Amino acid sequence: MSTTTPQHNRLRSRVACEPCRERKRKCDGAFPCSTCVRYAYDCHYPQSTRKRKAAAISDTSPVAEHTPASPTDQDAQTRIESLEANSGSAFVRKMALGIDPANAPRLRLFAWNVFLGSRKSNHTPISRSITQILSWSEAEELVGVYFAKVDPCYGFVDRRSLERRMRTYWTNDNAETSSFEAVLCGIAALGLLFSRRNVIDAELDLVETAKRILEESISVHPSLDIVTAWVLRVAYMRMIAPAHAAWMASCMLMHTLEAAGIHSTHVLNWSTDESGQPLTPEIRKRILGIAQHLNVWMSFDIGRSRVHLQTLDFDLPAPREGGYTTELLELLPHAENLNPDKNVDVVDLKNSLSKIVERHHTAPPSVLAQCNLTLLLCRRLRILNFHFQGNLLTQVLSVTARGIQAAQDLLDDCAPWHHVVNVPFQIICILLALDTPAAIAQLNDGIKTLSNIQLVYPTDAAKEALSTACLLIHLHRKRKEADLKTLSEIVSTYSPSVLFDQQMLSQPQTINDWGNTWLETLPEMPDLQTFDIDRFLNGSSEWNNPGDWPQGL
Repeated sequence: MSTTTPQHNRLRSRVACEPCRERKRKCDGAFPCSTCVRYAYDCHYPQSTRKRKAAAISDTSPVAEHTPASPTDQDAQTRIESLEANSGSAFVRKMALGIDPANAPRLRLFAWNVFLGSRKSNHTPISRSITQILSWSEAEELVGVYFAKVDPCYGFVDRRSLERRMRTYWTNDNAETSSFEAVLCGIAALGLLFSRRNVIDAELDLVETAKRILEESISVHPSLDIVTAWVLRVAYMRMIAPAHAAWMASCMLMHTLEAAGIHSTHVLNWSTDESGQPLTPEIRKRILGIAQHLNVWMSFDIGRSRVHLQTLDFDLPAPREGGYTTELLELLPHAENLNPDKNVDVVDLKNSLSKIVERHHTAPPSVLAQCNLTLLLCRRLRILNFHFQGNLLTQVLSVTARGIQAAQDLLDDCAPWHHVVNVPFQIICILLALDTPAAIAQLNDGIKTLSNIQLVYPTDAAKEALSTACLLIHLHRKRKEADLKTLSEIVSTYSPSVLFDQQMLSQPQTINDWGNTWLETLPEMPDLQTFDIDRFLNGSSEWNNPGDWPQGL
């Protein structure tokens, strides 16, 4: 007897879109396809007379131009536009394609942070006790750096409790590895990051130790120490790691919060630390807010989904003297409204932008967060062809100017926050998109700051950010030069003086008489600073007679 094994053939689309074809990715043949939606590519299909399907779904076909899109297609297109606007890299790619398609940079997360995974050495990280990695004096110094530079922005650790437990842990020679050690390693690693421009072996060992402890804790109910260590790890990765790894860690953090019950006030038994200290409502708000802040913005940056927790209860924490965590988290509701699944119109975006630019942020990291949200709103409005002008444009440029200065201040303070290089780079892109004299005037400050960053942190990411920004400015200049050449040719060919010279050459016998008569009828040229060109172009009768021209010269 023969047995027949059913054949399961993998389904493939006969027609792949151009982005998937170029990148050799799987394409499901939809419009837009799932791959382009995920990576915010410009999904389009080739024209073909043999394959009517490609012609039918192509956005350049005559049928597509005259057939209204279905609600599903329209929703998908809106989501793609939101993804492109939320993701700075997709916006840069689309803007460059509009300037010069042949020389536009590839879709990359330019300047997502200063390092992008390059903060490492030839040393192989070793997981070992923190007391073997650092001395007591070194640990004290790094804790001081953390609370001086990181805690004012990400304030979710009780310093008194930490220092008390740290002394107890250090004096206990028989102390076994615990979840509290992951907290100490995370704080010390951030202290080294914010005090040394070059990595040392101890920093890599601290990160490896915290990573091992967190991975081993996945199978048990997370304690408050584990949750705190996860927040520290994600904050560190946002500043030094590639985007995908940091985003995955932020998603793990959100799920850890849910497992610990911190996401909801209806959970009666919140997690405690190893010493039995319970989680206070204020620390809970801060942990939950910072975790959301990190996950939301990483998801926006790379065009992926954020983690939505059910029964999420979040209120802003109370302001703390010397800190600005609350100031930072006040931006969170505005950011959440920009989720790609939400349909936000021009009026809503403009109102949100007006509220954001009017805010007063005090410290450089908080200023950069405000500037980053401003840039995102500007990208969303640009996608909708909104024209910036008047007071709103002035306020936007004021925020970008403060953002550039804040990045320089953090660079001088050896504080490599993730926005130090990201915000100046994105500011340059927005300034080129705005393309006004005031916006172009700020380009020099933005490029100067990027240049200073790559001098202090000579990483490939910093160098790439500077070279890409210069490329975008070069492409913009080439387009301007082409426009100027066209305008110059028009003026040199059709200006009244040229036409008059041609007429004089064609009629030499009557030049003097006719020329004098023509010159006598010319009105006196007005002063351009006082001349109302709008009234002139609109046909105002006030300028009908030469004598009515304003006398400014």
